[in-house]
Amino acid sequence: MTTLALTGASGYIGQRLIRILAEAPEIDRILALDIRPLPFQHEKIIFVRHDVTRPMTDLFIEHQVRIAAHLAFIVDPTHDREYERRVNMGGTKNFLDACHAVRVEALLVSSSATVYGARADNPPLIPETAPLQGRPGFPYVEDKLAQEELAARYAHEHPECRVLVTRASIVVGPHMNNFMSRYFTRPLAFVVRGANPPMPLVHEDDTARATAHILLQAPPGAYNINAPTPVPLRDIITRVNARVIALPPGVLYPLAAVGWKLRLRFITEAPPAILDYIRYPWVADGSKVTRVTDFRYQYDGYSALEAFLVARRHP
Repeated sequence: MTTLALTGASGYIGQRLIRILAEAPEIDRILALDIRPLPFQHEKIIFVRHDVTRPMTDLFIEHQVRIAAHLAFIVDPTHDREYERRVNMGGTKNFLDACHAVRVEALLVSSSATVYGARADNPPLIPETAPLQGRPGFPYVEDKLAQEELAARYAHEHPECRVLVTRASIVVGPHMNNFMSRYFTRPLAFVVRGANPPMPLVHEDDTARATAHILLQAPPGAYNINAPTPVPLRDIITRVNARVIALPPGVLYPLAAVGWKLRLRFITEAPPAILDYIRYPWVADGSKVTRVTDFRYQYDGYSALEAFLVARRHP
C-alpha cells in the first residue's frame, strides 16, 4: 500500500493537487496535513489537523508514508519575520526530518521561480540549470532560497530518494487571492517608469496537474512550472482598467519602503525588493516537465490571466 503525505493540503494549490492525487491509481492513501480543515472528503484521504511548526515524524511513521509533498508556506508577506521563518523554514525542516525517519521513496518541495531573481540580464527563458540569484530583502524569496538549500542537502545525503523541486511562476486563476492578485486588480497601479517586463503566469489547474505529474512520473531534479506566452505588465494593468502611476526607481523604491514600514497597503503589501519583479524579466522555461512526463499545459499566460479576470468580474 502506497501512502502519500501532503502538507498544505487545504491551501490554494493543495486542494487542487489532492483531488488529482486521490484519483491516481498509484496512490492508495493520502495523509493530508493542514491547520485548516479540508473542505471535502474522499475515501483515500485521512485528514489530520497539524501545524508544520510541530514535528510530524510520528504521523509519517504511524501512516507508513512512502511519498511526500511539502506545500505549506506563507505566501503573503507579513511584518513578523520570526513567524515566517518558523513556518517556512521550521516547517520544511520538520517535513524533511519526517521523510528521513521513514526513508521515503520520493519527496517534493514546492519552491518558486522567484528564486532565479528578476534581473535585466536574464535570458528570455530561464532554465532549471540557471543560478539562483533571488534578491535579499524579499522574505518570500529568501525563504524559498533557503528551502532549496535544504532540499539539495537532503538529495545529496539521500541519493536513494527521488527528490523533486517545483518552481512555479505567478499562479493565477479563478481562486487566486493573495498580494499579487490584489496588485493586479487595484485601481491605482504603481510601476517603475520605463519598465514593462513580461510577467510569467501559470493557471492554478495547470500548476496542480504539473505538480502531480512531477511527483508521480519525473526523475529527480528541479522543474519550472510556467505557461507559454508571458503577459507584459502593462497589458495586465490595461485589462483591469487601472490607472498607472509610473515613477522613477529613485522615487518608487523609497516610497515602497515607507509604505511597507507604515503598513500602507494602498501603496504596497510587500517590501520594496518586490519591485524588481515588476521591473525586470524573470520568465522561467516551463517546457522540461512536458518532455519528461505526460503533462501538457492547457492554458497560456493570456488565457490563464483571463480566467482570473473573468472570476473577478463575475464572483
